[in-house]
Formats: sequence, C-alpha cells, structure tokens
Amino acid sequence: MSFSVRFNKNRTSDDVLSLFETDGTTSVTLAASDVVRFKIYRRDQATPVLDLDSAAPSSNDSKITVDELGPSPTASVTIRVSQADALAIDPGVYSAEVSVVDDSETDPANAIKHFQNGYVFMAGTGGGDIGLT
Repeated sequence: MSFSVRFNKNRTSDDVLSLFETDGTTSVTLAASDVVRFKIYRRDQATPVLDLDSAAPSSNDSKITVDELGPSPTASVTIRVSQADALAIDPGVYSAEVSVVDDSETDPANAIKHFQNGYVFMAGTGGGDIGLT
C-alpha cells in the first residue's frame, strides 16, 4: 500500500492516513501502547528530515495522533507538521514511511514493523507577513 501527502513550507498542515496491511485492504490493528512512526527522507537509510512518532510531539509540536486503533473502523492517524518543522524542509519530493513499534513484541530488535511507503510533496509558499496583522 502506498500514499502521498502534501505539506506546505512554513505552514502548519494536518493529513489523515488510514493504515493497512500489505494487501491494501485489511486494517492494521493497533494496541493503545504501540507507537506509530512517520519518517520523511531522501535516500534509503538516510537520516530523516523529519521523524515523528505518536509517543511525544517534536520540539516544534509536530506529532502523530492515533485516531482509530482498527480494525473497525479502519486504523488511522493524523500527521501534524508544524509551521516551524515545515520551514526547515526544502520544497520537493521526499520518500516517507509509516511504521509501528509493536509493544507486544518480545524481541526489541524486531519490534518495528513496516506498514506503508509513500511520498511527501513539500510545496513552496509565498513570503511576506504571515501574522495576524
């Protein structure tokens, strides 16, 4: 299963993703203690330009909120990229990964499970005043 999301440089954006198994139709079933991760990166195994998880927000308040645990309704998350985090990412196309750290896994080395790959489109935005006045 793949996805694409669009975020805007220097703007706060929210996007909702439904989480499916590799067949693309079966909902993931999350436990409340699992951690969903979202990574934006340029190359395989490169340091992500943004690495978010549902355990805690970034220092700029970007975060993942688990909306539904699945399977019915389908597991879903809201990805919020804050204005400050979006400012630090150059416009362009990035690879992205959604994974889940399975809290029930007995071997910590095998706890992270890949669910979906996709693309992030970071759009440029206009300069100038962005405040209330």
